[in-house]
Amino acid sequence: MIEKEDFQKLLGNYIQEKRKSKGLTGAEFARRLFMEPSNLHKLENGQYSPTLFLICKICEVLEIDLDNFIKEFKY
Repeated sequence: MIEKEDFQKLLGNYIQEKRKSKGLTGAEFARRLFMEPSNLHKLENGQYSPTLFLICKICEVLEIDLDNFIKEFKY
């Protein structure tokens, strides 16, 4: 079974990859999520787990269906 810290890092990397594939800077992505860029940095570096609400907002900003976001995430 995967450890929580490893899962957070993988999820953070996945979110960062999706953000970059949409051509968004960290600052712009954070602005659209109504969060501080420093908190986005922590999220993308696996320093904390996002809430379900934040994952839904991430999908909305990235224009990705939540089901696909979850299905495509490999851990």
